[in-house]
Amino acid sequence: MEIKKNDLLKIIDILKKNIDKNFSKKILIQKEDFYWEIDYNELYNPKKKPKNLTLGQLSDDWTELLRLAETKEEPLSYDLKRLGEILRIIKKYSKGKW
Repeated sequence: MEIKKNDLLKIIDILKKNIDKNFSKKILIQKEDFYWEIDYNELYNPKKKPKNLTLGQLSDDWTELLRLAETKEEPLSYDLKRLGEILRIIKKYSKGKW
C-alpha cells in the first residue's frame, strides 16, 4: 500500500470541513474515557490474539493535544496516535451519518 502525502492532506481537509459542518462547537463525550490499547507489534497481526493490552485515556490524550493549540511546543509523532483515538470516539458520536 502506498499513501501519497497530498492525498492524505486533502482527505484530512475534507474530514475537517465535515466535522465543522456536522458537530456543534462542543463535542460532549458522555462517559467514555479509558480504552484498550494494543501493542503496535500485535495490532496488525490478526492471526494472533493480542497479549500486551494496556489502557489509554481519552482525557489524557486530549489534554496532551491541547498543548499544541495553547503553546508553541512542537508536536510529537505520538500526537498522531492521540489524535487517532480522539477521532475514533468522534466517529462513534457521528452515528455513521453525514
